[in-house]
Amino acid sequence: MGYNITTEGQKATVAVRGHLYVEDVADMKARIFDEIANGVVNFQFDLTDLNYIDSAGLGLLISIQKRVIPLGGRVTVTGAQGLVLEIFELTRLDRVFFPR
Repeated sequence: MGYNITTEGQKATVAVRGHLYVEDVADMKARIFDEIANGVVNFQFDLTDLNYIDSAGLGLLISIQKRVIPLGGRVTVTGAQGLVLEIFELTRLDRVFFPR
């Protein structure tokens, strides 16, 4: 798993590559929570190059969402396809994170 965070003001784009498993979540969570502490409240996750996400990865998105909503922020997901898209649809998290 690899990821890159690009910030601009209160918005960050997080491009995730490969897979997002439980062992990858702690590092990413710490980094993103540091960004929130620095005033970033809107996160767009680009999952175009993500092949798989497990429940810990989904939990990470939910915990970020819970942290930024009270601050007026939002988490969105773009680029999900294949198995990753199916996982979001099966869990109905597409209704939460996909832009409308």
